[in-house]
Amino acid sequence: MDRRRREGQERRDMMREDNLKETRKQEKIQRQREQQEQQLLEAEDINVLLLQQQQEEEEEEKEEKEEEGETQQQQQQEEAADEPPQQS
Repeated sequence: MDRRRREGQERRDMMREDNLKETRKQEKIQRQREQQEQQLLEAEDINVLLLQQQQEEEEEEKEEKEEEGETQQQQQQEEAADEPPQQS
């Protein structure tokens, strides 16, 4: 009888140990998933910031080109106004 109890207790102990190992394994997997998710979120944040920066730079370049075009147009108009009218 004592032997059966001892064997039963050993089986229960082994099951607890297996359950504990499995729980730890699952917790480790969950932590890894959370770390990967965090890394993806950080990468996404960086991509959003880079995209915003790129859009701002493109907008600035567009504004500069428009200003240059306006300046050139104004200079051409001034030059045309300074030239005497051509007679044909």
